[in-house]
Amino acid sequence: LKQVDEGKLKLDQTVPVAAKDYWDTYSPLKDSFPNGTKEKTIANLIYLMVCKSDNVACDVLLELTGGPKSTNDFVHGLGVSNMEIMFSEQDMQRNWENQFRNWGNASAYTHLLDILHKGTALSKASNDFMMNTMLATTTGAKRLPGLLPEGTPVAHKTGTGPTQDGICAATNDAGIITLPNKEQVAVAVFVSMSPAEESIRESVIAQISKAVYDYYSK
Repeated sequence: LKQVDEGKLKLDQTVPVAAKDYWDTYSPLKDSFPNGTKEKTIANLIYLMVCKSDNVACDVLLELTGGPKSTNDFVHGLGVSNMEIMFSEQDMQRNWENQFRNWGNASAYTHLLDILHKGTALSKASNDFMMNTMLATTTGAKRLPGLLPEGTPVAHKTGTGPTQDGICAATNDAGIITLPNKEQVAVAVFVSMSPAEESIRESVIAQISKAVYDYYSK
């Protein structure tokens, strides 16, 4: 979106996705277009990456915008520390250890969410697009939104790591919750290296989210 603001890219420009871009991973894009597609726009790919957690869409956009280093430099340029983006989704999947070199503290994510809330990094159009996209997220319904009153706006992005030897590396959710008084609060919850079932890991996130909601709604 920053590159859209700079005129380097356009939301409605199409980006070819070839079958060679696929690997054995979660991807609604791959499932819908097993032979690839030339029809998807940048806006479509952002929607798939954010709302559906599509790993292929993520890597296509990552390559389009200059790769992990370019993204890492941009985030650091915003003043967000305690975060490193070293590898693509595919590179993380190739090697279990790579995911631990892609890391971030919860405070780094709430810092990013605060920047989004204040609208200081992007144009208003791009900022609104990002917020509306995150509000449309369908993954993680039992995480941050899980125990909140029905209809509570939650602009969020989930993350789920692989499982090895019964240990799930990451069950995450980070987002902006709108309270009844229209104030907003940023929440990031990361459950790391857990042997618990997914329902339990997600319940932990939901309970923390509900505690934050209740506290700031007083």
